[in-house]
Amino acid sequence: MKYNSKAFLFFNIISFYIYWWASFLGVSYGYYYFGPIFTLIYLVLHFILIKNKLKEFKFIMFCTILGFIIETSFLKLDIIEYRGILTDRFDIAPLWIILLWSGLASTFFHSFKWILGNYKLGIPLGAIFTPLAYMYGVKFDIISFSYPLVESYLILSIVWGFAFFLLIYIADFFN
Repeated sequence: MKYNSKAFLFFNIISFYIYWWASFLGVSYGYYYFGPIFTLIYLVLHFILIKNKLKEFKFIMFCTILGFIIETSFLKLDIIEYRGILTDRFDIAPLWIILLWSGLASTFFHSFKWILGNYKLGIPLGAIFTPLAYMYGVKFDIISFSYPLVESYLILSIVWGFAFFLLIYIADFFN
C-alpha cells in the first residue's frame, strides 16, 4: 500500500472508525484496554507506512498532550465523568479517550487533509459534530455529564470549536 494511494486514505479513515468503536465498545463492556490496543496497533502501522514520520510524530504528540489536558480538565472541573482505566487511580482522563486524540491526529495529513487551512469550516465542524461523539459516549454509558445535556453540549462545542481551530493551525504549521 503506497503512502499517497487511495488505499492508504481508506485505511486511514476506516482505521479511525475501527479504533473509535473499539474504544467505545471496549469500555462499555469493561475491556478498557481493547480500544487503546487497537489504536496503538494502528499507530504503529501508520508510522510504518507514512513518509514524514517526524512531522506526524510531533503533531500526534501535540494532539495527545492537548487531549490529555482538555479531557483531564473536563474531569477535574466535573464536566464529564469517564469510565475506564486511570480515572479511578490517578484522577486523570482515561487512556482510551487520550489515545482517541492521538488517532484523530493521524488523520489530519491524510484522510482529513481537506480541512487544513480551512478554518471557517473546521471550527463549526469541531463545534457541531465532535460533541456528538460524547453523546454516543453517554449512550454507551462510558461517560456521563455533570450538567444538563444542552449545557454540556454548549461547553463541548466551545472547547471543540477552539480545539479544532488550534489543531488545524498547528497542522498547517507542521505542514
